[in-house]
Amino acid sequence: MKWTYSLKNKLTTALMLFGLIIVVCSNNLFERNNAEKINATITTIFDDRFMVESYIFQYSAFIYQIKEILDNPNFTQIEKQHLNKSPLHGISLLNEAYKKTKFTKDEAIYFEKFTDLCKNMGQNINSGRPTDGTKFSNEAFGILQNLSSIQISEAKLQLNNANQLFHFGSVSSQLELAILIVIGLLLQALVFASKTMNFNKTSTLANLN
Repeated sequence: MKWTYSLKNKLTTALMLFGLIIVVCSNNLFERNNAEKINATITTIFDDRFMVESYIFQYSAFIYQIKEILDNPNFTQIEKQHLNKSPLHGISLLNEAYKKTKFTKDEAIYFEKFTDLCKNMGQNINSGRPTDGTKFSNEAFGILQNLSSIQISEAKLQLNNANQLFHFGSVSSQLELAILIVIGLLLQALVFASKTMNFNKTSTLANLN
């Protein structure tokens, strides 16, 4: 490695090392940003998709209860009061929880339709029109299927994004490792050259004695 004995080459090598260190630092910042994005993606999959899917399951259970009562030919005032205190009230609470999640464009449209159907269903039940209430409950079931499909497709999309970010992070880590190896080799070359020059100086002084 005779090139390391030249002062000019040493300065060039030092500049290269400095540049490589900057690249490593920049890459480290990129990896941190990547990690934050992956964490955010996983969070949105859980909070905005898996949790919403659980809401949809609960919606289905409440509407099924409503349909069972409405399909009873002997629909009474007591049953109407039960609907207002239990399933309909449960749907209202779920609506508030659902509104706090992140909506896609299509999801917002379907959710608005769903809440309107539930409102009409409740109004018809309170007005003593169980047949119309059943009609709206059937339509609400159909909207829930659309909302569920959106959760599945969005979860897959977010998961693909997370996988891509992980892949980029893996490539970035390999690049950083390669750069660190190059830095180590350059430092070793400079140290070896420095020791060789010191040894030569010592030998020259010994010969003069």
